[in-house]
Amino acid sequence: MSHQVQRARALVGHLKVADLFAGAGGLSLGFMAEGAQVVVAVERDADAAATYRGAHERLAGPGGTTVDVYEQDICDVDFRPYRGRLDVIVGGPPCQPWSLGGLRRGRADPRDGIPQFARALYEAAPRAFVLENVAGLARGEARRAFELIVAVLAGHEPLERLVGPGVGKGARLGYEVSWRALQAADYGVPQNRLRLFVVGTEPGAGFQWPAPTHGPGRPLPYVAAGEVVSASARGEANPASVTYAAHPSLRPDPYHGKLYNGGGRPIDLSKPAPTMLASMGGNKTPWVDTASTVPEYHAHLAAGGAPRSGQVPGARRITVVEAAALQGFPDWARFVGSRSSQYRQVGNAVPPPLARAIARQLLACLSASSAGQRSQPAQPGRATRPSHRGRRASLSRSGRPLRTVSKVDPDVALARRPGQVPVECGQGGPAGQRRVKHAAVGEFQPRGRPQVGQPQCFSLGALCYPDADGEQVVEHLLPTSHPGATDEHLGKVQ
Repeated sequence: MSHQVQRARALVGHLKVADLFAGAGGLSLGFMAEGAQVVVAVERDADAAATYRGAHERLAGPGGTTVDVYEQDICDVDFRPYRGRLDVIVGGPPCQPWSLGGLRRGRADPRDGIPQFARALYEAAPRAFVLENVAGLARGEARRAFELIVAVLAGHEPLERLVGPGVGKGARLGYEVSWRALQAADYGVPQNRLRLFVVGTEPGAGFQWPAPTHGPGRPLPYVAAGEVVSASARGEANPASVTYAAHPSLRPDPYHGKLYNGGGRPIDLSKPAPTMLASMGGNKTPWVDTASTVPEYHAHLAAGGAPRSGQVPGARRITVVEAAALQGFPDWARFVGSRSSQYRQVGNAVPPPLARAIARQLLACLSASSAGQRSQPAQPGRATRPSHRGRRASLSRSGRPLRTVSKVDPDVALARRPGQVPVECGQGGPAGQRRVKHAAVGEFQPRGRPQVGQPQCFSLGALCYPDADGEQVVEHLLPTSHPGATDEHLGKVQ
């Protein structure tokens, strides 16, 4: 382990994380594996919340920290009491509004959780955030909505454009925003799973995306599905059968096409598995070919053979335990609820090894940023302004004028985070939460050794920082009409 990584890990011990739309806790597991402390989680689904609590109770030990678990709708959670107490907010807002399976209703879909995620950022003012969603959010018809989301997060558009008029009238966030679509298999997950990640940091933090570690030309080969799934089932069997399709649709790859009934594809155990979907359960569950029927039947059809009927010999659906292993969950992970609920929790989760790769980079950059600020004392009478490193901003071309620097009463400047003008928060913990414990680092060790990658692209927004007198300074760096704001896109899906 490099000295830089050792130093970064030594600094992250007190970084506090909130996990919104927490589900089974994939993001939390990844951040905890890098030494962060998850102090609050929000999940309204009772089964998923129970799974989340169970995971933290499993990790609990002497000296473990507490986590407030809100089993309720995020709309009813007030994050203002956490202002100044959180370093990072992470979460995967419901992706159905933007996914092909969810009909892509986007912001018109009441399940859209992104506005509530933005509200939490406004109220709690963390130093950084990680937002996960389907890759389709940055493509096609959804792209314009995605650009608005990023513009709000970066402070180029007011918060009310996303959240509505009831929260923070005229307020703006001001994070340095970067986004990228990451393939889970590239980070040691035995599954092909492309997901979009949006990372925001305090300006000048210099977040760098983790470099892929697995695959051709990289330090490690892809992790094949066969490393965690075999012909013999692990866990409670799924009784759903696999039958031949009456009208098969042939593709070059035997494991693709529509040769069998149901939505679950056969898994080629020599490669990463196809994406584990939240709709798993019954005949939508992927399956294992224990009798080598798939390549034989494909060759039969390619040679002009007639379609078969009935059950496929040797086919069995994967279990919840196996689906979780294909998502990169540790072997001890257990899921609560009916079989369909457990499959749904697995399919909705962020793979913990992928979450860990992002957490390692984010926590290292925040720790380095904190160490740099401590090593450079502010000059009397001058504000310490984080460097924006010359990154460009884009999106809207409304031509807003440069905003002037303003100061805030230090009595209410509690957060000292990039974001909005701080508001006064109450004392004491919020009411109605449940508390459980989790232990520190080391219990979860997924595969993969993420390395430092290259930054994608950043956008500039508002800065909010304390000056030498302890007063909070809020400054907007660039108008969208500035000559430096010329990029048409904030990033590329790679």
